[in-house]
Amino acid sequence: MDYDIADDGSTVRMRGRLSEDSDLTGLAARLQQHAGTVTIDLSAVTRINSCGAREWLNFVRVVPEKVQLVLDKCPVAFVNYLNMISNFAGRATVRSVFVPYLCERCNEITELLAVLGEERLPPREEVLCRSCSRPMELDLHEEQYFLFRVRPPHPGGAAP
Repeated sequence: MDYDIADDGSTVRMRGRLSEDSDLTGLAARLQQHAGTVTIDLSAVTRINSCGAREWLNFVRVVPEKVQLVLDKCPVAFVNYLNMISNFAGRATVRSVFVPYLCERCNEITELLAVLGEERLPPREEVLCRSCSRPMELDLHEEQYFLFRVRPPHPGGAAP
């Protein structure tokens, strides 16, 4: 797992696999010296395994209260963990997630960005397959995919 931090510390872009090889202690240390909103762009996170989930939970546990994390462009793998692990986001706000669509004819998957807080979620416009131009369908159960939005947060941050 690699990450880049903007000079002013307000934006972090993560990329790669979140796994047992990930070390987020340096990022956590940088956030100790920051106050205000920090947006973490997760769009380039390709995979997460259980050890990576543990590393992430350890990271969100130590983010100081003076830092408001905003999780942006969460990939499907990250959303799955948001739904599996209570308070995977800690105190962070989830701004946007990718939503998978499937063309049953071509078996092609397209992911569209959904900004949370908008009235219609997931996006309701017709999504056409790039290969055959036929309408695509949501490749998920909407209620389950967005469950993390309605689950009450664990008091005091990430669950133990």
